[in-house]
Amino acid sequence: MYISLRHSKLKPGEAGEVARRINADLLPLMRTIRGYRAYYVFHTAADEVAAVSMYEDEAGVKESDRVAVEWVRANLSDLIFHGPEVVDGVVIVSDENVGGAPIYGSEAG
Repeated sequence: MYISLRHSKLKPGEAGEVARRINADLLPLMRTIRGYRAYYVFHTAADEVAAVSMYEDEAGVKESDRVAVEWVRANLSDLIFHGPEVVDGVVIVSDENVGGAPIYGSEAG
């Protein structure tokens, strides 16, 4: 499994509009790339936004980087100061709490 992390600095107060545009237009594109597994976007208190794309292989991650960078430059340039900066690689440790049960049970202590 491979992951890409793309990071941009937002103009203040634009996280909602960024999320709306990504959800409406970029997310559907990410889903069409071969090997798609997951896509997450998060916003920080410092008005930064980062997207995490997960694909089965390196080819999927590289294509997602190409598509996302082009899309961000064409569709978010009015809402960001710079970016996206991109880093990607192979997953070397993974864990997932699929059932949603507490890892640190409430019965402790």
